Amino acid sequence: MKLITYHQPERPDLNRPIRPNPQTSLYDLPPCGEPPVRWRPMTAFLVAFAVAAHVRRTSHLKQTLASARKWAAVAPSHCSKDCILDLTRRFHSFTPYVFTSHEACFFRSLVLLKYLSLMGISANWEFGVRPLPFSAHCWIEHDGMVLNDHLGHVSEYRKIMSV
Repeated sequence: MKLITYHQPERPDLNRPIRPNPQTSLYDLPPCGEPPVRWRPMTAFLVAFAVAAHVRRTSHLKQTLASARKWAAVAPSHCSKDCILDLTRRFHSFTPYVFTSHEACFFRSLVLLKYLSLMGISANWEFGVRPLPFSAHCWIEHDGMVLNDHLGHVSEYRKIMSV
């Protein structure tokens, strides 16, 4: 009877490419007022929140990342940059009602990624670390633009993984 066995954990694919650093951030653009409420983005937000909450609650990190890869693999839409900015601003207008300050990066990024995929937009989930003092962080990017953080804050982190 083998009470102790040797388990070789699966190693992460270290050959996955890391995307280049972003050039700008939605947060650093001038504000353009509160977007009016539209039903489709609000419904997509609620669905994205529910799906992401379910994935977070029932999945390990590896499974969560696999789900996120599927969501991020949405065929790029014909949505313009302004359309993407508008949809992301709508997302941020909903967040004060459902997120706490404890859900700053991981869960909020997971929900934003799912929301954008429901709206037909492919985005990237980026993970980074800062050595001193050690800190880990994640954010969403689309076409070199950070969608849920400030460029100055994100630039403190060295990217270690892109989903």
